Amino acid sequence: MKAFYGLGLATMLSACGGPPPVLFDGMKITAKVSATSDDRRGFDVVVRDAADKPGPAARAARYEATLYCMDRFAGSDVVWADGPLQDAKTLLTAEGVLLRQGRCVQR
Repeated sequence: MKAFYGLGLATMLSACGGPPPVLFDGMKITAKVSATSDDRRGFDVVVRDAADKPGPAARAARYEATLYCMDRFAGSDVVWADGPLQDAKTLLTAEGVLLRQGRCVQR
C-alpha cells in the first residue's frame, strides 16, 4: 500500500513541472534576454527562427524583456533602442533572428 501512495505522489509531482508555457498566437516561442551593461539594465533580446512568425516573436521578446526588468528591478518599464512600436519584420536580421535592444527604466 505504501508503494501505491509513493507512486501516486511521484506521479503528481512530475505532473506539476511548473506553469504551462506562454503561447503567442498559439505558438511556443523562446526569447533569450542577455544583459549588455555593467548595471544590467541594458539588455538584448534574441528570438531565433523568427522569419516566419515576426509578430509573435516580437511579442515574445517584449514579454521576456518585461519579465527580466520585473525580476531584477521590480519594474516593467522598458525603453527600446529602436522605439516602442516597430514593424516586427524590420527587427529581423538576414538570418531570420529577431533582435531588440532595450533598457530597464530606473525606479
